[in-house]
Amino acid sequence: MDSYIVSFCIATYQRYEIVKELIMELLSVDSDKFEVVVCDNCSKDGSFEKIKEIKDVRLQIYANDRNIGSLANMCAALDRGRGHYLFYINDRDNVDSFKIKKLITILERIDKEDVAFAKCIDDFSPERDYDIFLCGREALLEFGCRIAHPTGYLYRYDAWNSIVKRRNLFEQQCYGDYPFTQICAILSQAYNGAIIYGDICNLKRRRIDFSKVKSGYYSNRKDKRLWYTPEVQWRELMIAYKFLIIEGIDKEQVDEVLSSRYQEYLRRVVIEYKNIIAKPENTLHYNLELSNDMFLTRVKSIRNGLFLWRRMISFCTNMKKKDLLKRTNYDTKQIIMLYLTDYGR
Repeated sequence: MDSYIVSFCIATYQRYEIVKELIMELLSVDSDKFEVVVCDNCSKDGSFEKIKEIKDVRLQIYANDRNIGSLANMCAALDRGRGHYLFYINDRDNVDSFKIKKLITILERIDKEDVAFAKCIDDFSPERDYDIFLCGREALLEFGCRIAHPTGYLYRYDAWNSIVKRRNLFEQQCYGDYPFTQICAILSQAYNGAIIYGDICNLKRRRIDFSKVKSGYYSNRKDKRLWYTPEVQWRELMIAYKFLIIEGIDKEQVDEVLSSRYQEYLRRVVIEYKNIIAKPENTLHYNLELSNDMFLTRVKSIRNGLFLWRRMISFCTNMKKKDLLKRTNYDTKQIIMLYLTDYGR
């Protein structure tokens, strides 16, 4: 374990051609400070046997005895990493091989500041490579209980393994689609977190050819509503609330997280909605048609906002949260007014 700074952990199922491209890009980097860990979830396309043919001491390939589901396989991939940091990657995503050495340098630096978890984002900062959020309220607000794409999340080996029942979070949908940020919420109580800038995950080069292989996770889900619908955003808000209460987080901090997430989700289903449903990678993968009717989109955006607002008002009223209710009404008014004045730009 001491010889690797980072393990790139990939959970895969039935996507040999795509995951091979990702593996080869990672292994093209001339460095002995990382390993590539692939966990195959009983693919029927020969993925495990074919990947085993790739000869590189930095590549570790595992196969589950049975298909354990996509979320549990994500956890299994991270569990098998041996590096000081564990970096999760979806098999259909990318990591920029030209930025891996810089990432390793950053990880060596942030480790000295007791950073146990981090997220790589595509925003560029000319002044610094990363920002650190101190354990407690600051790290919880930034990382805890969000809807976030899993590729690019990092956990320090010892911190990840300190969470005894982490597998449970990935085996039950009641903890959300991607429980990575629930892990962050737990770790935020004892450790610092970091945002790492730069398009390390190569989000601008994200492919849509994975759409040829439809989402098995989505097809097996009872709830067919997608992550950007208001019903799902509300579900995630309630998951966050119940989870934070169970974890014993201070009630004021719980309300602060709820307020922050509500504003984030309301902006997503109102202001960002028209852009989200126009992206092929958000629809083709789930065999849905793109929406080009801007009038209908505008109507849906307002309806989305009203749905979240009504549910939040009901929740705040029933739970007697007057301060949270005031913030909810203020945020709703600001975001919907911004949408109405800026729509069409």
